[in-house]
Amino acid sequence: MATLTLPIRELEQSVRNEAEKAQAETECVAMHSSAPRADFGTVCKVAARTLALKWLLSSLVRTQEKLISAYVKQDFTQCSDDTLRETAASLDRIVEKERAILNRANMLGAEIRVWWNASLVKLAEQVEHLDSIAESLHLECDDEASSLLAIAVEQFAMR
Repeated sequence: MATLTLPIRELEQSVRNEAEKAQAETECVAMHSSAPRADFGTVCKVAARTLALKWLLSSLVRTQEKLISAYVKQDFTQCSDDTLRETAASLDRIVEKERAILNRANMLGAEIRVWWNASLVKLAEQVEHLDSIAESLHLECDDEASSLLAIAVEQFAMR
Protein backbone atom coordinates (compact mmCIF):
# COMPACT_ATOMS: atom_id res chain seq x y z
CA MET A 1 0.00 0.00 0.00
CA ALA A 2 2.89 2.37 0.67
CA THR A 3 3.93 2.10 -2.97
CA LEU A 4 0.47 3.22 -4.08
CA THR A 5 0.36 6.12 -1.61
CA LEU A 6 3.35 7.91 -3.12
CA PRO A 7 1.98 8.04 -6.70
CA ILE A 8 -1.39 9.19 -5.34
CA ARG A 9 0.31 12.02 -3.42
CA GLU A 10 2.21 12.96 -6.59
CA LEU A 11 -1.06 12.94 -8.55
CA GLU A 12 -2.72 15.09 -5.87
CA GLN A 13 0.12 17.59 -6.06
CA SER A 14 -0.04 17.61 -9.84
CA VAL A 15 -3.81 18.20 -9.77
CA ARG A 16 -3.33 20.98 -7.22
CA ASN A 17 -0.64 22.64 -9.36
CA GLU A 18 -2.70 22.39 -12.54
CA ALA A 19 -5.75 23.73 -10.72
CA GLU A 20 -3.74 26.73 -9.50
CA LYS A 21 -2.57 27.46 -13.04
CA ALA A 22 -6.11 27.09 -14.39
CA GLN A 23 -7.45 29.34 -11.66
CA ALA A 24 -4.89 32.03 -12.51
CA GLU A 25 -5.71 31.80 -16.21
CA THR A 26 -9.45 31.92 -15.49
CA GLU A 27 -8.94 35.06 -13.40
CA CYS A 28 -6.91 36.60 -16.22
CA VAL A 29 -9.52 35.78 -18.88
CA ALA A 30 -12.23 37.16 -16.61
CA MET A 31 -10.26 40.35 -16.04
CA HIS A 32 -9.53 40.93 -19.74
CA SER A 33 -13.04 39.98 -20.89
CA SER A 34 -14.57 42.56 -18.55
CA ALA A 35 -12.41 45.34 -19.97
CA PRO A 36 -14.39 48.51 -20.75
CA ARG A 37 -13.18 48.47 -24.37
CA ALA A 38 -12.72 45.49 -26.64
CA ASP A 39 -9.80 46.85 -28.65
CA PHE A 40 -7.65 44.57 -30.79
CA GLY A 41 -5.08 44.05 -28.03
CA THR A 42 -7.71 43.01 -25.52
CA VAL A 43 -9.33 40.63 -28.00
CA CYS A 44 -5.93 39.05 -28.72
CA LYS A 45 -5.23 38.66 -25.00
CA VAL A 46 -8.63 37.06 -24.37
CA ALA A 47 -8.17 34.73 -27.36
CA ALA A 48 -4.67 33.68 -26.30
CA ARG A 49 -5.68 33.16 -22.67
CA THR A 50 -8.81 31.29 -23.74
CA LEU A 51 -6.76 28.85 -25.82
CA ALA A 52 -4.22 28.45 -23.00
CA LEU A 53 -7.04 27.80 -20.55
CA LYS A 54 -8.56 25.24 -22.91
CA TRP A 55 -5.30 23.30 -22.80
CA LEU A 56 -4.90 23.72 -19.03
CA LEU A 57 -8.44 22.55 -18.28
CA SER A 58 -8.15 19.49 -20.51
CA SER A 59 -4.81 18.63 -18.90
CA LEU A 60 -6.37 19.07 -15.45
CA VAL A 61 -9.26 16.79 -16.40
CA ARG A 62 -6.86 14.06 -17.63
CA THR A 63 -4.66 14.23 -14.53
CA GLN A 64 -7.67 14.29 -12.24
CA GLU A 65 -9.09 11.25 -14.03
CA LYS A 66 -5.92 9.35 -13.10
CA LEU A 67 -6.25 10.55 -9.50
CA ILE A 68 -9.87 9.42 -9.24
CA SER A 69 -8.97 6.06 -10.76
CA ALA A 70 -6.17 5.61 -8.22
CA TYR A 71 -8.51 6.47 -5.35
CA VAL A 72 -11.21 4.12 -6.60
CA LYS A 73 -8.66 1.28 -6.72
CA GLN A 74 -7.15 2.19 -3.32
CA ASP A 75 -7.90 -0.13 -0.38
CA PHE A 76 -8.58 2.24 2.51
CA THR A 77 -9.36 -0.52 5.04
CA GLN A 78 -5.70 -0.70 6.05
CA CYS A 79 -5.25 3.05 6.47
CA SER A 80 -5.10 4.76 9.85
CA ASP A 81 -7.65 7.43 10.77
CA ASP A 82 -4.92 10.08 10.56
CA THR A 83 -4.08 9.05 6.99
CA LEU A 84 -7.76 9.09 6.06
CA ARG A 85 -8.23 12.53 7.60
CA GLU A 86 -5.15 13.86 5.79
CA THR A 87 -6.34 12.43 2.48
CA ALA A 88 -9.85 13.82 2.97
CA ALA A 89 -8.45 17.26 3.84
CA SER A 90 -6.26 17.20 0.74
CA LEU A 91 -9.26 16.31 -1.42
CA ASP A 92 -11.29 19.06 0.25
CA ARG A 93 -8.64 21.60 -0.78
CA ILE A 94 -8.67 20.33 -4.37
CA VAL A 95 -12.47 20.42 -4.51
CA GLU A 96 -12.57 23.95 -3.09
CA LYS A 97 -10.03 25.23 -5.62
CA GLU A 98 -11.78 23.58 -8.55
CA ARG A 99 -15.21 24.83 -7.52
CA ALA A 100 -13.73 28.33 -7.54
CA ILE A 101 -12.48 27.72 -11.09
CA LEU A 102 -15.90 26.46 -12.18
CA ASN A 103 -17.71 29.38 -10.54
CA ARG A 104 -15.40 31.91 -12.15
CA ALA A 105 -15.59 30.21 -15.56
CA ASN A 106 -19.39 30.07 -15.40
CA MET A 107 -19.51 33.82 -14.82
CA LEU A 108 -17.95 34.41 -18.23
CA GLY A 109 -20.01 34.70 -21.37
CA ALA A 110 -21.03 31.70 -23.44
CA GLU A 111 -18.86 33.02 -26.30
CA ILE A 112 -15.76 32.34 -24.22
CA ARG A 113 -16.95 29.24 -22.33
CA VAL A 114 -17.78 27.42 -25.56
CA TRP A 115 -14.04 26.78 -25.99
CA TRP A 116 -13.83 24.80 -22.76
CA ASN A 117 -17.35 23.44 -22.39
CA ALA A 118 -16.40 19.74 -22.61
CA SER A 119 -13.65 20.23 -20.03
CA LEU A 120 -15.91 22.23 -17.73
CA VAL A 121 -18.62 19.58 -17.79
CA LYS A 122 -16.13 16.79 -17.12
CA LEU A 123 -14.39 18.84 -14.43
CA ALA A 124 -17.70 19.47 -12.66
CA GLU A 125 -18.44 15.72 -12.65
CA GLN A 126 -14.96 14.96 -11.34
CA VAL A 127 -15.23 17.59 -8.61
CA GLU A 128 -18.43 15.94 -7.38
CA HIS A 129 -16.75 12.52 -7.50
CA LEU A 130 -13.75 13.78 -5.49
CA ASP A 131 -16.09 15.47 -3.04
CA SER A 132 -17.93 12.18 -2.59
CA ILE A 133 -14.65 10.34 -1.94
CA ALA A 134 -13.59 13.00 0.58
CA GLU A 135 -16.97 12.83 2.34
CA SER A 136 -16.72 9.05 2.55
CA LEU A 137 -13.25 9.33 4.09
CA HIS A 138 -14.50 11.93 6.59
CA LEU A 139 -17.34 9.59 7.57
CA GLU A 140 -14.97 6.64 7.93
CA CYS A 141 -12.91 8.62 10.45
CA ASP A 142 -15.97 9.65 12.43
CA ASP A 143 -16.84 6.83 14.84
CA GLU A 144 -20.28 8.25 15.61
CA ALA A 145 -21.18 8.56 11.92
CA SER A 146 -19.91 5.04 11.26
CA SER A 147 -22.04 3.69 14.10
CA LEU A 148 -25.13 5.53 12.88
CA LEU A 149 -24.52 4.27 9.36
CA ALA A 150 -24.18 0.70 10.63
CA ILE A 151 -27.47 1.03 12.53
CA ALA A 152 -29.19 2.44 9.44
CA VAL A 153 -27.90 -0.42 7.28
CA GLU A 154 -29.00 -2.94 9.89
CA GLN A 155 -32.50 -1.44 10.06
CA PHE A 156 -32.73 -1.32 6.29
CA ALA A 157 -31.70 -4.97 6.06
CA MET A 158 -34.42 -5.95 8.56
CA ARG A 159 -37.18 -4.58 6.28
